[in-house]
Amino acid sequence: MTMPNSGIHAGKPDANKEPLVALARRIGAVVINMPRDAGFDCLICFRGKTHVVEIKDPAKPPSARKLTDNERTRKDEL
Repeated sequence: MTMPNSGIHAGKPDANKEPLVALARRIGAVVINMPRDAGFDCLICFRGKTHVVEIKDPAKPPSARKLTDNERTRKDEL
């Protein structure tokens, strides 16, 4: 399966990612960070379920919170 390159950028993760990951781990979740080209930020495993998670920062303007082409493609595949 090949992911399109459009929409992939090497920017920093959203500022709220680390606090959210830390919170998930504090409540007992297993968090697996994914590579930038995965199309989502992490897998969160909690209470026997695995969740595919793309974290967006609500402090950013709506235009900066849109899914990239890569994220949209992965979402459609899943």
